Order: sequence, then structure tokens, then C-alpha cells
Amino acid sequence: MIRLIQSNPGVCLAWHADVEDKIHVPIITNEGSRMAIEDEIMHIPLGETWRTNTTKYHSQFNGGSTDRIHLIAAIVPTKDYWLQTSSEWIYDNSSFNNPSAHGIIR
Repeated sequence: MIRLIQSNPGVCLAWHADVEDKIHVPIITNEGSRMAIEDEIMHIPLGETWRTNTTKYHSQFNGGSTDRIHLIAAIVPTKDYWLQTSSEWIYDNSSFNNPSAHGIIR
């Protein structure tokens, strides 16, 4: 899944964890925009692409005065790891090698 996500100034997401890592590509950002993954807080600057371990608890907040817009892509294992039941997805991570930390992809 690929999404274009806009965060208005002063907006903070709820603390949560996802079932897959994400790739973040900043389209518009500001110095007040931060991402927190567990106990680490970071700013993803323009011109960089980061893989973030969003299977850990995380949040994003825009403390700047302008919008933050990121292109965000989910890193999904092969379809063999996903089972669909009715309207929800169940993730089987028994053999999925999940990175333990965020990192920059250059």
C-alpha cells in the first residue's frame, strides 16, 4: 500500500504499532515535524528516504507552522504471509525477518 499523508500544523497521531515497516519519502516537511519510534525522536529531512520500523510503538507530530506531507509505502512480505478473513487481515510473522531498528535507505 502506498499513501500520500498530510499532517497539518499542531497535529499528533495516537501512539500505535503497525504490522509492517514503512518507507517514508518527505514531499513537504518542516523542522518542527518529528517522528517518535519508542524512545527515539527524529526528523526525516527532504531529500532522504527512510525505512522505519513501525512494528514498534510510534507516533508522528507536526510542531511546525506548515503542512507535512510524506509519501508512505508499506513494506509487505510476499502474499504467502497474509491471510485474509472476512473484512480483516491477519498477519503470520512466523518466518518474517523484521528489522529491529529504523534506518536510512540511500
